[in-house]
Amino acid sequence: MTSTLRYGLGISVAVCVFGIANYFNLSRHVTCHDCFFQYGVPFTFFREGGEGGYAGIGGIAWSGVAGNVLVVVAGGTVLGWIWNRVSKRISS
Repeated sequence: MTSTLRYGLGISVAVCVFGIANYFNLSRHVTCHDCFFQYGVPFTFFREGGEGGYAGIGGIAWSGVAGNVLVVVAGGTVLGWIWNRVSKRISS
């Protein structure tokens, strides 16, 4: 298996873990109708709520989206790097 494939699979695993974590975060029950809710793991990428949604605070948090993308890419790269190191030691 090539190292490029290992890095690709590492990023794929990171995307899956990230997607599952955010699914559970987005599936939370709303506890009150005038509370502010932030969605996103590890960084908030969406906000909603507050005064019935009329406060104008809700929407996409682009800095959180960028942070989440960086975390997924970095995590996948680390997984690919670890996989390469382990496979080289086993094959030696």
